[in-house]
Amino acid sequence: MRRTYLIHLLIFIILSSCGSKPIRKNPKYNNLTQWELIEIIGNPKELDTLKLTVNKSLMEYQSDLYDIMSGMNAEDTIIVKEFYWKENDKNIVVWFIEDERNKWVSFDNLIWTKEIEF
Repeated sequence: MRRTYLIHLLIFIILSSCGSKPIRKNPKYNNLTQWELIEIIGNPKELDTLKLTVNKSLMEYQSDLYDIMSGMNAEDTIIVKEFYWKENDKNIVVWFIEDERNKWVSFDNLIWTKEIEF
């Protein structure tokens, strides 16, 4: 009985928190060069360069980058650019870009409301 109650409580908490603070992705602009992305969205507010290694600690919003790192060896390093925008003064947009044959190409993104703090 107690276990059932805890499971229902946990499900309620998860569903309540997900519905109130959406985090989403927009694959529409994936596979564009960084210059095409900037032409469409505008200049990013911030730009950061990440050196991904198997031992690299990432921020919570960057956690999908672990998928890239899963096939890496200890000596591998992947450079990823992170572009950051504020959209309509209510959403945060982060786009991840990697070097593909000497072109920086967008491959993943994350959009969340500014009320969410990581």
